[in-house]
Amino acid sequence: MVNFDMMTGQEKYKQTLKAHIPEAERLNLGFVDRAVRGGIAFGYAAAQAYQVYKDDFFLDYAMLGWNWGNQYTIQNKDLDAGVIAGKNFSLQSTCQEASMIGGTFWANTTNDTFIDSWTTGLSASLYKITANETYLLAALASASFIRSHMYVNESWIALNISGKLEDECQLDQTIAAKSTGVVVQGMSLLKTATSLIGYDELLNNTVVKAPSYPRWHSNGGILTVKDSSGMYLPRGLIQVYNTTSNLSLRKYISAYLSTQYNAVVDFAWGDGDIYSRSWIGPPPKSFDSTSQNGAISVLLAGILLSNESSNVNTIPNSSTTSKSPVGAIVGGTIGGLVFLLVAATCAFLCLSKHRRNKRGMNERTSGRHANFATGPETDEFISRQRIYRRPPSKTSTFVSQPPPDYEALYREDVKDAERKLEAYQAEIDKRTSLTEHEQDETKKKLLRCRSLLSPVHCLPPEILGDIFTILNDLPARERWLSSKSHPALAVSGTCGRWRDIAISTSSVWSSIAIRFGNTYHWINESYSGLHSLTRLFLERSQSCPLKLTLDFEGISDCNSNGWHYMVPTLKTLVRHSEQWRTIELVFIERGMIAHEVFSPIAGHLPLLIDLTLFGIACTVTSLSLKRVSITDEEFLRFLQLMSMLKSLQLEEKPDKPLAYQPRTITRRFLQRLSIDNQDALPSFLPKLTDIGLILYDEELAEEALPTAPAVQADIE
Repeated sequence: MVNFDMMTGQEKYKQTLKAHIPEAERLNLGFVDRAVRGGIAFGYAAAQAYQVYKDDFFLDYAMLGWNWGNQYTIQNKDLDAGVIAGKNFSLQSTCQEASMIGGTFWANTTNDTFIDSWTTGLSASLYKITANETYLLAALASASFIRSHMYVNESWIALNISGKLEDECQLDQTIAAKSTGVVVQGMSLLKTATSLIGYDELLNNTVVKAPSYPRWHSNGGILTVKDSSGMYLPRGLIQVYNTTSNLSLRKYISAYLSTQYNAVVDFAWGDGDIYSRSWIGPPPKSFDSTSQNGAISVLLAGILLSNESSNVNTIPNSSTTSKSPVGAIVGGTIGGLVFLLVAATCAFLCLSKHRRNKRGMNERTSGRHANFATGPETDEFISRQRIYRRPPSKTSTFVSQPPPDYEALYREDVKDAERKLEAYQAEIDKRTSLTEHEQDETKKKLLRCRSLLSPVHCLPPEILGDIFTILNDLPARERWLSSKSHPALAVSGTCGRWRDIAISTSSVWSSIAIRFGNTYHWINESYSGLHSLTRLFLERSQSCPLKLTLDFEGISDCNSNGWHYMVPTLKTLVRHSEQWRTIELVFIERGMIAHEVFSPIAGHLPLLIDLTLFGIACTVTSLSLKRVSITDEEFLRFLQLMSMLKSLQLEEKPDKPLAYQPRTITRRFLQRLSIDNQDALPSFLPKLTDIGLILYDEELAEEALPTAPAVQADIE
C-alpha cells in the first residue's frame, strides 16, 4: 500500500495503514512473536510509511519493531558475557575469524539457535530518517555479518547459521529466494543512506545471479517458488533498481521484472482480481493472502517500469481505452487479524498485445518470457521484455499486424551478436590484464617471501652491524652523500630489523663522502638537503671516528658560484673535527684551505692519522703541527707534497708514547731532515730554511740535531 501511494503520489491508503498497524501491534504487544522477523517486517513497513507520509505516528511503530528485533541481535555485551538474554546456550563468538555481531536470531524460543539478518533494511531506514548513530552502527554490523557469514560463493545468500557454540558455525546453505530479496533490499537501503562502499560487487553479483537460479524459475525465466519469495524478491530488486547508477543492471532488473509482470497478468490472474501463487498458472479459484502479496509486489514493479518506459513504441488498440486501470484486492479476516490487500495495476505501453486465450500452454514457460541464465543482455534484448497493457474487460481482442520483416530482424540479430562478441573480447582483455597484474603481484610476493627466508636474517645483530660497516670501504663514487643509494641509507631502508641495527651501529654512519663540485649543478635547495643529510650522519655516528672525503672539483676559489652554499655543511663538519680520523681532500685550492671556516680545527684533531691531498699544486710555505700523532713515513710523504714549504714548526707530544702510538717526532725523522753537505738541502724540501722544534725529550735533541748544522733549530 505504501509503495502504491509512493509510486502514484497519493495518500490513498494512509488511513487504512494507521488503523491496521496498531491493530497488528495490539494482537502482539511490542510486535512480540515467536518469529522475530515478523516484528522487524512490521517495523520496516512503518518506516517506509513514515518516509512517504511524514507522519510521526508511523515512526513510533518503526522504532518499536526495531527494539523488538534488537533484543535478539548479537552485540558486544553478549559476546563478552558468552550468552544472550532469552537463550539457554553459549554463544559462538566468531566464525572463520569473523565476529558474529550483527546477526539476529529468527525465533525467540530459548533453544532455537538459527541466525539470519533481516534487520539491515530497518536499521538503515531509521538512520536515514533520524540520523541516529545507533541505527547506523546496527545496520553496519548487520551488513558485516551478512558479508562474513551468509554469503555462499560470493553470490548466494544462505538460509541461516547456528549461533550455538557447540554447533561450530553450522551453516544451512539452502539458497532461499525470500532471504535473497530481504538482504538485497537491506544492503541497497544501507548503501543509499550511508554511501557505503565495498559491498557493490557482492550486491551486483547477487542481483545478477538471483534471476538465473534454476530451482526458482521455469525455463522461460518465470519465478515458480510458491512461498512468500514472490513478495520479497521483487521488492529487493525494485529497491536496487531505484538506487543503482549502473545502467546495465537497471536494464537487467527491468527485463526480469517485466517477465514476472507478464506472467502474473497472463497466467496467474483469476476472476475477481485474485492471483494464483503459481505464476505459470493455472488461475486461482479462491483467495490466498500469500499469493496476493506476491502478485502485488510484481504489479507495483509494473507501475514503476511503466513510468520510466515512456520512450517505448506503442501499438494502438481500438478495443481499449488509454485510461490505466487499478485493481484493488481485499483480503479476508484470518484468526481475528484483518489484513487488507490492495492490488494495483496501471496502463503499460507495449509493441504487441496478446490475449491469454490466444496463447497455448507451451507459451507459459517459453516464447517472450526471458531466459536470465546468462546475465544482463543488450539494449535490444531488454526492449523485447515488454510490459503489456491488459484491456479493462477480460474479453479477447485481436489486432491485425503486417507480416514481420524477417530480413530486418536478422540484421538486428547480426548487430546484436557483433556487439556481444565485442563485449566478450573486451571482457577477455580485461581479465587477461587482471590475471597478468595478479601474476606480477604474486611474483613480487614470492621474492619478498624468499628474501625473508634468506640466511642473512639469522645472523646476530652484532655481525650484521659489522657487515654494514664494511660498506664504508666502497669507493667514494659509490657512497656520495647526495646519492639516494648511499650504503647506510640503503641498508637502513631495507626492513625494520636492519633499520634498527643500522641506526644503533654508529660506525655505519662514520664514512662521509661529499662531492661539492659543479658537476651536479648544485642549487640552494640541494645544498640545504645535503646539509640536513650531513647532520643526520654526524648525529648517528655519535663519537665514532670519521672518515671524510671532500671533493671540490670545479670550484676554483672561495668566490666561485656555490661556495657560500657549502659553508653551512663545512661548518657542521668542522664542529666534529675531534672525530676526524681520515681526511681526503680532492681538488681543494689554497684559498679554500685558508678560509675562516677551517680555522677552528687548529689544535682539535686528536684522532687524525691520515690526510690525503689529491690533484692540486700545493704552494703551502708554512706548516705548523702541534702534538699530531703521525708516523715518520706518513709525515714525510705529506711534506713531499709541499715543494714550496719554507717554514716548518713541530711540537712533540709531552707524554711518553705507548707501544702502539707513534711519537710526534722521532730520531729517525730528524735524521731524515739532516743535511750532510752544508751546501745542500733535502731534495723534497728545496725551499725549507727554518725549522722550529718543541721537544720534550732532551736525549732525542742532543743525538739528532748536531747532524744538521745547516739548519737553525729552536729547542725548548
